[in-house]
Amino acid sequence: NNGVMKLYKAESALLSVTDGALSNGGGLSVVVAAAAAASFSLSAATLTPTAGEADNLSITALDAFGNVAVSYTGSHSLTFAGANNSPSGTRPTASSSTGVVTNFGSATAITFTNGVATVAGANNGVMTLYSAETAKVTATEGAVKTTIALSVTVSPGAPGRLAWTHVTVSAGTLSSPCLFTCTATTLGNSGTFIANVSVTDSSGNTVTGLGAGHTVTVSTPSSGAGSGGAFTEPTAGTSVNLAINSAGTADSTVQFVFKAQSGVWASDTMTAQTLAGTTYTVATATLNK
Repeated sequence: NNGVMKLYKAESALLSVTDGALSNGGGLSVVVAAAAAASFSLSAATLTPTAGEADNLSITALDAFGNVAVSYTGSHSLTFAGANNSPSGTRPTASSSTGVVTNFGSATAITFTNGVATVAGANNGVMTLYSAETAKVTATEGAVKTTIALSVTVSPGAPGRLAWTHVTVSAGTLSSPCLFTCTATTLGNSGTFIANVSVTDSSGNTVTGLGAGHTVTVSTPSSGAGSGGAFTEPTAGTSVNLAINSAGTADSTVQFVFKAQSGVWASDTMTAQTLAGTTYTVATATLNK
């Protein structure tokens, strides 16, 4: 009551009081300090990295009123979140203050100076994301959390590999991931393995806008036959050629269908490889009865 004053901006302020012709003269000098850290604000060197590209984070600790919490200093244990694993299973990471590459979801030592943490070389917050997506990156230490996630749009890296995508089987189970290599178990007699062959980056993200002239061939094992877009009766040791979309996602224009023959067979492997255009690393699939 009766003159309790609250100031919310961390600053050096000169306060004055007037009442008509009366004043407090030269004013009252007040230094307002920031309160304890309540949240994190994140920024990045780029908001549009390619998958696997290092991206430097800057992390600012703020008090409840939006002031930089300068007392938040020294080493702190932050946990980063908000980005997915790549299709190949590579996890997003951030470097610690000593350069240890740490997966999102695990505690990461980050050093703050007067409420701010910045990258030094390869240390203290170098972020690497591997999934082509719009990630919503956050950082947390106990009750101190990111209130507005950092939106980072990750694009696929350079094309370099062939992969099985949009895979389904009529029976059994698929390995995880089923991508550059794939294993189907308990496929059974006359079982089907259906998939696109796609061109991806090294993390398994399907690239886009590949251009014309790219074709792959899938060699099928002796236990069955393949076709593009339709089921066929088994003919041992056949191969199927599939064109890759020139625009949009670089998937085969039709799905590849393998149908196992009825009879005695145990395990076979088929291979997808480049037939025309740029040569990419092959993809293999092992089919088990």
